[in-house]
Amino acid sequence: MWPHVLTIAVGDTVVVVGTDDDPLAALLQPMRVPSDEHAPDTAARIDFGVELHPPRPAHRAAPRSLPTFQHGSRVIGRAGDVDALRDGVLRTLASLAVPVPAGQVRLTGLPLLHADGVELAPPAAATVAHRRLTTRARRPLYVSSVRVDPTTLLATIDAPLGAATDPLVVPLRTWWLDGDGVEAAQPATLGRLVALAAHRTVDPLRGPERHSMQLAALVQLVDRLPPAEGRFGT
Repeated sequence: MWPHVLTIAVGDTVVVVGTDDDPLAALLQPMRVPSDEHAPDTAARIDFGVELHPPRPAHRAAPRSLPTFQHGSRVIGRAGDVDALRDGVLRTLASLAVPVPAGQVRLTGLPLLHADGVELAPPAAATVAHRRLTTRARRPLYVSSVRVDPTTLLATIDAPLGAATDPLVVPLRTWWLDGDGVEAAQPATLGRLVALAAHRTVDPLRGPERHSMQLAALVQLVDRLPPAEGRFGT
């Protein structure tokens, strides 16, 4: 059972956040809306689970759980850096109130900031060791998705909820498809790449109904900056 279960409103979206983190709960408290926290189906209604202080294992030799931020069964971030996860939670929540502008596309994935811009790793990269990413001079931002303008090739990462800062707007340098991406045995045509990437435009926080509005932008992005070939991290 979560120590804190908060139903909050972000723009016109209402979500339920379960967390064990007192500072995060305090930050979200002003956005709370009335709900019956003691209903028997509370656990089933959790949209985001934010476990930043997992219990220590009973035995020293047992594997230790890492702090985790997830949406349903999908892990958005798993790392020992609690501040990085808390930042990702607030950025993800803030994104719920930001519509995708015409001509842009919202892609799921893990943005990795570096000196020259950002790389968008596939969502599964959220479970790659935080230290492994940072030793490669990559700063992971544990968010659900980013907005991409295919005309300028700029990626926008929303500012944390409640922060008096601007969104991060940086050049998109590389992005990957899920898994192995493009198989060498098949031609990497524009249509095939768009088909492989299309599911990445369906942000699970918003639903598939907005997918078609972004398809033209996805086609333009694939044409101008095709996804990297091969598996991420190789």
